[in-house]
Amino acid sequence: SNVLTVTLTEAISAASGEVTLVVSDVKNPAFVGSTDAISMQSKDSSDGLIDEGIYQGVAISTTPGTLQSIVVTPVPANAGVASEYTFSYSNSHEIPQGGFLKIDFDTEYDASGVGLVGTTADTYVLFSKAENSIVLKTKNIVPSSASEAPSLSNVLNPGRSKDYDITLTSQNANGDIIDTGTYTVSITVGLLPGSSVTPSSWTAYDKPTYTFSFTPNNL
Repeated sequence: SNVLTVTLTEAISAASGEVTLVVSDVKNPAFVGSTDAISMQSKDSSDGLIDEGIYQGVAISTTPGTLQSIVVTPVPANAGVASEYTFSYSNSHEIPQGGFLKIDFDTEYDASGVGLVGTTADTYVLFSKAENSIVLKTKNIVPSSASEAPSLSNVLNPGRSKDYDITLTSQNANGDIIDTGTYTVSITVGLLPGSSVTPSSWTAYDKPTYTFSFTPNNL
């Protein structure tokens, strides 16, 4: 219920001035947002209305919970290659059936061609994909404190060696935020496959021409 009734054990008079009531164990909404206006009423013992008012201050806003123990593992982690990514996390709050796990990559990534890997399809549906954002939809309830590890294939890494932030966010079926967290992935230098060095002569004291061959992954 969103109505709280407090029964007073003693009378409060107008001469008492400002009165403060402290109420514990009020459960916040299950997603991030701002409350509607909060109204307060005072009534007598016969439920007759005495005074009423509406809270006029700043709207009360909830903040996201934390996705804990986030680890993002790319294989391989080289620049400019397509990798398989595993996203391990533990959620602080339940993700409902039909809710979402949103994965936001840095703008240098290209995740538009990803697919689900292994048992990921048992829990998630690939709801939408773009260059820098993937949304997985839950087939079942993901209970709080569950250990999850969905995996995606064909994530194209950025074309340079650098640390990149990847943010995971759980949402309800309406897209309202529940929990969120960020992990920093280190992309290592790219590979030069097929590298070879060929001199025109192996004779000592010669001045041969050396040919260096390689196939660049990144431009």
